[in-house]
Amino acid sequence: MACLDTSLPPPERVLLRRPIFSLHTAPPSSLPASHIPMGGKRIAFCHPAYPDSENLLFSLPYLDRSDSVPPTVGVHHGTALLACCLIANNQPGRLVHCRTDPLENHLDYDDILTEDRYYFYVTSPDVPVCWPVCPSFDDWVFPLLPRTIIPASWYTAFESYYVGETTLGAPSVTVDKRDSSCRLSGATDICEKAHLVPVAKTAWYKRNALMNFGLLGHQLNHDIRNSIFLRQDLHTALNRHWYTFTVKNDKLVAHFLWFTTDLARLYHNRELAFIQDSRVEFFLARFALSIFPSVDVFAKRHPTTVSIPVAVSASTTAPRPTKRRRNAAEPPTTEVDSDLEEQQDLEVARMQFPSMLDPKRTDDEAHDVYENITFYPGYRKMERLKRKWMQEHPAVRSSGEGSGAE
Repeated sequence: MACLDTSLPPPERVLLRRPIFSLHTAPPSSLPASHIPMGGKRIAFCHPAYPDSENLLFSLPYLDRSDSVPPTVGVHHGTALLACCLIANNQPGRLVHCRTDPLENHLDYDDILTEDRYYFYVTSPDVPVCWPVCPSFDDWVFPLLPRTIIPASWYTAFESYYVGETTLGAPSVTVDKRDSSCRLSGATDICEKAHLVPVAKTAWYKRNALMNFGLLGHQLNHDIRNSIFLRQDLHTALNRHWYTFTVKNDKLVAHFLWFTTDLARLYHNRELAFIQDSRVEFFLARFALSIFPSVDVFAKRHPTTVSIPVAVSASTTAPRPTKRRRNAAEPPTTEVDSDLEEQQDLEVARMQFPSMLDPKRTDDEAHDVYENITFYPGYRKMERLKRKWMQEHPAVRSSGEGSGAE
């Protein structure tokens, strides 16, 4: 047998690296594996006007914990409450555990729900207990006054992101240049642009005038405010509605709607990295988009309680013809609340174009900043007046069509 020559230096060994923290260990803010119910326990959120066997609207997994000792495990109250408000056609309300006591509610936004079942009662006095349900995202109407439905903590969380007047709308600025890495995992490899409102929802985007909060008008695909940089697997999980984004403790975080073997353990409650000039309205739209698929079963079982706003329903909005026929009848118009429109426009101007309402600005300054902006307070009323005038003057309209104008 050959003898080992101990005088020779030891052979070189392969240097193994320690596991990367973010890939193998749950972040400190996430729920430890020891506190995740192995049976996939979920809390049911229900409609109070139906028996418990058929009143389930949606459910959320036990993935949140409190900072108490020992920690309480359940579901974040504010996230569940916001989901119920959107499903109830943007109606305010409260979550209660006991159906016989609808006034029982002593919960703060960041408290943890721990019971197996909760009922959502609408608090508006003119809405019955059998409140109507919005059946899908396509039928959901973005709130005219977002601050009436979006919790104050959401605006607090986004204050650090908004930088005022910005040049991010320039074609040369892309989401990878703005974000540089995945906003959830911190990874730089295999990352891609993810849309908060998918391009497939462009019709909904236009009907609900979300272009007022963007930078490029109707160009949903290229508007950087509608984009976020994510690792490829996290982008896929977002599109499958495995998780969404919400605000907890004044921080924008990921919230998983389904328990997963790896991603939920790693990224549930993980705070997103800084996203320059992002808008709360786009994240609310993504939150709604992720929640509404769960309502489909209830909507099909109880079609009589489903409420579809006629003015914006996908099934009732006919496509606009490419060329208007002479003397063709105008589409029927719906009654419009001008006061609500004016309040919404002023809210948009205050949040997105603050200098528009500045009495000290000069006309030259306004021209430089707003030269290419089509929005102004009262623009929808002005467009209706234009259409009415054109309808009353068919000769002018006809000559305009002949010259290529409309």
